[in-house]
Amino acid sequence: MRKLITAILLLTAILALAACGGSQEPEETETTNMGNPWVDCATLEEAADLAGFSIAVPDRIEGYPNTFIQAVENSMIQVYYSDTNPGDGDRVLIRKGVGTEDISGDYGEYPEVETASIHGVDVTLKGEDGLVHTAIWTQGGYTYSISGGLSREQIEELVELVK
Repeated sequence: MRKLITAILLLTAILALAACGGSQEPEETETTNMGNPWVDCATLEEAADLAGFSIAVPDRIEGYPNTFIQAVENSMIQVYYSDTNPGDGDRVLIRKGVGTEDISGDYGEYPEVETASIHGVDVTLKGEDGLVHTAIWTQGGYTYSISGGLSREQIEELVELVK
């Protein structure tokens, strides 16, 4: 009788353990990937229609033969001037966006940071070795940024045109 009770208890314990560690199907989880908000635009007018505002930028920048225009609906316009494709190689990026937040996308630490008055606008310049990697300013409810390793003179010319 003792052996029978021991066998029943052992069998009950095995069944309980098997139920806990059974081959239950994993719970399905829904992954949501945030879509790319940038829309390629053929012209500045198309970008302005999408963003809800316009931007003044140069047609070309010397040394950067390719121009790429993108916009986010009701939010931002960016224009890449590149020696190759956007994101590859050397580039200059000009952005204008709604609000007063930093829209540059450049969150690097630079040894040279200053705020300078350029054509009547206070512009924060970040860079190193005499080159400006990011220039940021706000004006009229918009934030502007210019990114790329440019000379101070080039930045001043671009700020005058873009502002």
